Amino acid sequence: MNAPEINKRIGQLIRLHRKHAGLTQEQLAERVGTSFSYVGALERGERNVTIQTLDKIAKALETNFFMLLQPAILDDESNEPLTAIQILLQAQEVRDQRRVLHMLKEMFRPDP
Repeated sequence: MNAPEINKRIGQLIRLHRKHAGLTQEQLAERVGTSFSYVGALERGERNVTIQTLDKIAKALETNFFMLLQPAILDDESNEPLTAIQILLQAQEVRDQRRVLHMLKEMFRPDP
């Protein structure tokens, strides 16, 4: 993968997470401490992004650096619900994640 492809891919991931968080480019830019035009350029893959900026974006989106770079949804749209669930759960406390896991196990337990 060459640099322009990497920039485009990272931009798609930023946009995905931003939209899922319900933020505009302006709101994300404000949280990160940059301009909305820079956020737009990142999302379009027109600009290089530093690791430090990616970390700021991840924190602004209430996720972690590595979750921000999860590409599954871009590779297969059928993963979209699973990815959305993962993004939601990542932002929760471990105690709440365990409760959700317990509820899911109960919901999908085979009937006797």
